[in-house]
Amino acid sequence: QWQVALQLLSAAQSARLADVVSFNSAISCCQTGLHWRLALALLSSLNSSDLRTTVVSYSSAISAVGNKWHRALQLVQQLRIAGLQCNVISQNAALSACEKGGEWCLATH
Repeated sequence: QWQVALQLLSAAQSARLADVVSFNSAISCCQTGLHWRLALALLSSLNSSDLRTTVVSYSSAISAVGNKWHRALQLVQQLRIAGLQCNVISQNAALSACEKGGEWCLATH
């Protein structure tokens, strides 16, 4: 499904119809396809566009990194730098990444 999501995003971008929801959906689809690098590239592309990232953008990317706990924590930091606040979803995604990566100590702080 992630390939279809990317095709739809590309078509929306070509037609200048892409919005933050389009990007967030594509980022989220990368989670199910285990394509975390692509999710981060999409988040970066969103950040460099005229569109504004949301906590959903970051939460989707955090979920996509799986057991890459250091990436998840970097994304939490970027979320805060962007002036956004973590919500339950972003916090749980970061905790899950720490747990999957065997970093329980980080997960409890």
